[in-house]
Amino acid sequence: MGALATVALLIRRLRTGRGGTASIAQSEIMLAHFAEEIAQSSVGEDYGAQTDWPCGVYQTQGDDDWCVVTVRNTADWMATCRLIGFEAGKELDTSAKRLAAREQIDAAMRAWFGARSADQAAVALQAVSVPAARMLRVADLQAFPWFQERRFYRVESHPYLGEPVVAERRHARTEALAEAPLRCAPLAGEHSETIVREWLSESDDVIAGHIATGVLEPVEPGVLAAATAAIAEQAQKGVA
Repeated sequence: MGALATVALLIRRLRTGRGGTASIAQSEIMLAHFAEEIAQSSVGEDYGAQTDWPCGVYQTQGDDDWCVVTVRNTADWMATCRLIGFEAGKELDTSAKRLAAREQIDAAMRAWFGARSADQAAVALQAVSVPAARMLRVADLQAFPWFQERRFYRVESHPYLGEPVVAERRHARTEALAEAPLRCAPLAGEHSETIVREWLSESDDVIAGHIATGVLEPVEPGVLAAATAAIAEQAQKGVA
């Protein structure tokens, strides 16, 4: 929404020469994203109500490790019953029956999950086409094979930070777009002089006067030199 507002303002500036600002309330964004839920609630429907079972997380072997599973339909449930050896569960051949037997199902699921690791459980369920995945902590994300295969993360650095930062790459990869530059965002005031000189055609004397009176506050030379050196070092290391 912010991007659309920016483009609209740029188009208006091209047509009229007038600039402008855009003000967007967080509530507006939330209402747009939750329109379906709000509409259903307004007519008395419970959007968050479960439509089938099991659907949730179960504890597995390991130190506070968990696995999530979602049974979407009867085919998923029958595959799950065969996998975990839950013969009695095959009688629960409708979503209504499964929802009514949550406690019985959960007991069987907890016993099966508790006897194996989260990875083992997820792989076994995925092998029979039942959606499942182990719980990932923040520290696990970078090393997770699915993310590594897609090069989802990269390591970046900033001269003001004492250690590298793991950040997301762009969410959609394409051969038509080059890798985004591996550098930190500009420092506050880093390009103030350049913008005033090139965009406003101000002289060096005028710019110096603005700096002296505090109208412009460029980055201290020592700080800028350190940032430039850090960026150059990062560029030599290449994209992680």
